[in-house]
Amino acid sequence: SWLAPRDAIRQGDWGRITDLARATLDHKEGRAL
Repeated sequence: SWLAPRDAIRQGDWGRITDLARATLDHKEGRAL
């Protein structure tokens, strides 16, 4: 279930969201090349 950024930070899930975003960017860059 997706939480609003505000709620995610409040629940301490911001780190997980950031990690997911970084992994997605890394994956896209790797595939792009």
